Amino acid sequence: MIDVATPNWLHAEMSIAAAEAGKIVLCEKPLAVSTEQAIQMAEAARHVATWCGSITARAAIAFTRRLIDEGRIGDVFHYRATYLQEWGNDPTRPPGWKLQKSDAGSGVLGDLLSHLIDTALYLNGPITEVRG
Repeated sequence: MIDVATPNWLHAEMSIAAAEAGKIVLCEKPLAVSTEQAIQMAEAARHVATWCGSITARAAIAFTRRLIDEGRIGDVFHYRATYLQEWGNDPTRPPGWKLQKSDAGSGVLGDLLSHLIDTALYLNGPITEVRG
């Protein structure tokens, strides 16, 4: 099994190599930096087990889902999420690859906001309304 938890621009090359070697591939999200890369990855992995990573696999999120399923926190009717990291706006640090569209694929929103949307879907079901 190969766990590809590298910067996004390396996902395709590493995942394809692992799949071609017959390994199970666990790839962190986002899967690829382009649709073309994602298609190449899917084609390479046709005969091996694969999984694209998500924070919903983390213990705290799974526990929260269990609390919801058991009705222990009541009906959920509102979901508000924030991604609490301060490294992105720290002027003493050089900008990291997550802030570069060429390296992250879709930029910081696609790379990090996708975690929040994935968690919302996992905990609450389909999104029916969004306000901003």
